[in-house]
Amino acid sequence: MVKIAIVELEGHVECLYSFLNFLQIHDDEVHVFTSQKIFKELNPAADVSFHFHILDRGQSKAAFLNRNISRLNSCDAIFFNSLQKDPHLYPFSEIKAPKFLRIHNMNTFFNRSASISLDWSPYALWKDFSYFLREYIIQRQTAFFDRFIAETDFIMLPDTHYEKFLVKMSDFPSEKIFNGVPMASYKTRLNLDEKDCFNIVITGTIDERRKDYLFAFECIKKVLTLTNQKIDLCLLGAPKGPYGNKVIQAFKSLDASNFQFTFFEQRIDQQTFEKYVFQADLLYAPIKIETRYKFFKEVYGKTKISGSWTDMIRYGKLLCLPDAYPLADGFHEFCLTYNNLESNVSAILELMNDQALLKLKSNALKTFLENNYSNSRLYTSFRRQLEQSIGNLQKAD
Repeated sequence: MVKIAIVELEGHVECLYSFLNFLQIHDDEVHVFTSQKIFKELNPAADVSFHFHILDRGQSKAAFLNRNISRLNSCDAIFFNSLQKDPHLYPFSEIKAPKFLRIHNMNTFFNRSASISLDWSPYALWKDFSYFLREYIIQRQTAFFDRFIAETDFIMLPDTHYEKFLVKMSDFPSEKIFNGVPMASYKTRLNLDEKDCFNIVITGTIDERRKDYLFAFECIKKVLTLTNQKIDLCLLGAPKGPYGNKVIQAFKSLDASNFQFTFFEQRIDQQTFEKYVFQADLLYAPIKIETRYKFFKEVYGKTKISGSWTDMIRYGKLLCLPDAYPLADGFHEFCLTYNNLESNVSAILELMNDQALLKLKSNALKTFLENNYSNSRLYTSFRRQLEQSIGNLQKAD
């Protein structure tokens, strides 16, 4: 048995959920340090065998972590599931136990100067300037990020194939990369009953920086003219700003008897999210390969993982996305890819019009995930790598 601490104070609930999901089937002593908001979203997924330490309302991250320093240092390993906001509040120098830091945005940590990307609209420029002044001048975020990397024993990347992109952009030593904690794990679920419609789900906040929803609108509009089959489309994320509302209005304007549209105006809780994803025949991800985090460029599939990709793994659903997104080994047959509107329409129609193909691919994906991303398989790999990593640190000391 090992004693593990997981720190998640920033809101990556789905990543924490997956981490706990494959830990709960074993007898490790797991301490989770998180906020009330995240804890509520985890339930009922939060297993009672975990020890939760909750940030009080109004308490700073610094005070919360300092209060728990002795408890953190009593652990065999501490995993920072996210650490991108308020880095100056994390007492890294006081934490002596082995530290593992997950990197969500690789350019932001390792390639800042070459990755600055500005949006020249007045509103975006003001936001970028405010962020730069507050977090890079006043809070000296760059210095803290660099210090964290220097003081972290191991970093965790989105997936194993991201390592080659890190090697290209920096001289970070490969022996300090820990790939034992995946962004998502698969738990076998029963197949849903057959339906009389084809369910398409687009997950995530309706944000023009992440996905091209208006491209998706043109695609769905075209598909509806070429089929009589009923399509149920769900935008499973809250709209962000005028763009989000524009997207919703566009889809609402589709006047077709074989089209049903579901959308939400507020943030979606985990139970509602899973209800609609479980019904999906296809996850549709019209990803913009180049995106921004704050004012740094990130590249989906290379320096940043898409939430749609982890949804495919977590829920065992086929995924449609641009062919410019680099696919991990083994996933090519489970992803519908496109490079323009016509190829996207054709890919969706082919799957819609061939129920046997849909069933064959869906079952093959679930078998692949059971063999490669099941909780038991991931835990075995995690424990082996963890013991080896801690052993190497002890030898170095």
